Amino acid sequence: MSIPKMALWLSLIAAILVVIASAAGIVSTDTYVRETSSGAIQGMSQDIVNLVAVTILLISAYFVNRGSIKAFLVWSGVLIYLVYTYTIYAFAVHYNRLFLLYVAILGLSLYALVVTVVTPHLDRLAPIVALTTKARPVSVFFGVVALLFYGQWL
Repeated sequence: MSIPKMALWLSLIAAILVVIASAAGIVSTDTYVRETSSGAIQGMSQDIVNLVAVTILLISAYFVNRGSIKAFLVWSGVLIYLVYTYTIYAFAVHYNRLFLLYVAILGLSLYALVVTVVTPHLDRLAPIVALTTKARPVSVFFGVVALLFYGQWL
């Protein structure tokens, strides 16, 4: 499976920026000073999770570059996670000195996904995933997770 090298480079640049933003969020005490105490703890915890996600992103990008379809799925999932997370950082976290990094990470992750989705070679992915995936248990799991989130936010 081949995807454009530009998508991998965009994800690499995003990963570097995530490390910088997360390290600043963990180390600096004034990053989340405008948040509530609960929000500040959540922000620092999210920064720790982001560092783990970046590690997974870099490892999977290496294997995507070598042609692994499973790594492509993991890599895409981490990019979706980064888009989701940094959308929240850009729009829900009070304005701080890392705002431009948040927006840059959001843009780079989103562009990497878009470049990957518009690539015509993804048609090879469907038959392989369809043969090796149990669709019903996965869909039930995601339905339960969606209902739990719905209940939590209701």
